Amino acid sequence: MRRSLSTSFALAVAASLLATPTLAQEIAKLGLPGGHGFGAPHHGPFTFGVGGGLALPVNDAKDALKNGFNGIAYARFQVPRLPLSVGLNVSFQRFDLKDARVSTGGGAPIAASGSSDLLGGLGDLKYELMPGPIRPYITLGLGAYNLKETTTGTGASSASKTHFGVNGGVGVSARIAGISAFVQGRIDNVYSDTGGVINAKSVQVVPVTLGIEF
Repeated sequence: MRRSLSTSFALAVAASLLATPTLAQEIAKLGLPGGHGFGAPHHGPFTFGVGGGLALPVNDAKDALKNGFNGIAYARFQVPRLPLSVGLNVSFQRFDLKDARVSTGGGAPIAASGSSDLLGGLGDLKYELMPGPIRPYITLGLGAYNLKETTTGTGASSASKTHFGVNGGVGVSARIAGISAFVQGRIDNVYSDTGGVINAKSVQVVPVTLGIEF
């Protein structure tokens, strides 16, 4: 399953790369304003953004968590004359638990219901694949994630711990009618401890986000 997810991500990046020349040709045909080259963002060197959308647990996390939601806010600095920017972002994701059984580490697992929250603070790099009003891009990031699990009913508890994590994704930003918007999907991989609701050495989720930049 993990190999399949990694393959899908690689294919998505490859598809973005292959589509770049065609997209550039279509923009030229439409006569859209394409004067904004690499390193020349619409709002100067600094960009701020907010967004939200779905959050999908995958692999081991999918066995314990339902689909949830995500939100993100970020600040970004564009490196002059290069298709590269450096950013800091804060993200939040919440998932309801399925009819899960929590591993206690020693005794038999106990039934649980409740929620799981994932709060992340990361630094990342964003690489734009082409200049113009429509810009496909890829991102890579690393930082810290706080994983909080709250269970109710029998064996109710609340536990919170911070872990190291990495992420990577693909997206497209565009300027339409004076508004800069983006849509992106990424994979968050959090290196966690065994035990708890998910009971795995890593937690993987896929947030799909729609947002605006200013």
